[in-house]
Amino acid sequence: MKKIFSFTILSLLLFSCSSDEKGNLPEPPLDNLELYTLPVVVHIIHDGENIGGGFNLATKRIKEQIQSLNHDFRRVAGTLGENNSPLSSDSFIQFKLAEIDPNGNPTDGINRINYYDETPERGDKDRFDWLPEFEYWNPNKYIRLLSNSKC
Repeated sequence: MKKIFSFTILSLLLFSCSSDEKGNLPEPPLDNLELYTLPVVVHIIHDGENIGGGFNLATKRIKEQIQSLNHDFRRVAGTLGENNSPLSSDSFIQFKLAEIDPNGNPTDGINRINYYDETPERGDKDRFDWLPEFEYWNPNKYIRLLSNSKC
C-alpha cells in the first residue's frame, strides 16, 4: 500500500510539473514596454564632517550607488545586476537623482543635513524621532533615501 501511494504521488508530481510549460502567463510584448525613470533624493544626515568624510558621503559615491541600483533593476550585462535566472528580467525602471526640489528649485538630488545644526519645530521629541522631519519631499513624487550616522 505504501509503495502504491508513493508511486502515485511521484507520478502526479512528474506529470503535473512538466518543464515544457511556462504557465498561463503571456509574455509581455517587448516593443511596447516603457522605461520609467524615478527621481531620487538622498538625505545625508551627518555629524558636521566635510563632504566625503565620515558619514557625509561623497557625491561620487552616491552617484556610483545609484548606477549600481540601475544595473540591478535593468539587469545590465557585464555588471553585478546580470544573471541567468528565468525569474528575473529587465524591470524597465531606472533611478536618477532629482533635478528639481519640491519648491521647484534646481537640486543635485543630495540633501546634506548637519544633525547638530538642524532642529525641527517639535523639539520636545527625542532626536531620533526628528529624522523624518528634517526635510519633507513628497513620497508620491520622489524616492527618498536616508543615510545617517544615528541609526
